[in-house]
Amino acid sequence: SAGGGGYGAPVERSVAEVHQDVTMGFVSAAAAKKQYGVVITKDGKVDTEATKKTRRRALAARGK
Repeated sequence: SAGGGGYGAPVERSVAEVHQDVTMGFVSAAAAKKQYGVVITKDGKVDTEATKKTRRRALAARGK
């Protein structure tokens, strides 16, 4: 259902799917980073290295 909690940890969601949501305006770049650990640059591209680091930190905080 729309607005549902989803399945699994947000930081384990596909980077490509999060990027698509940002591109389509469903999620802001700030929310992509905070909620999914996906870092989007000002020109709308995924910063792969920053995303890896952000996701590693988030998973470590969860004990994974």
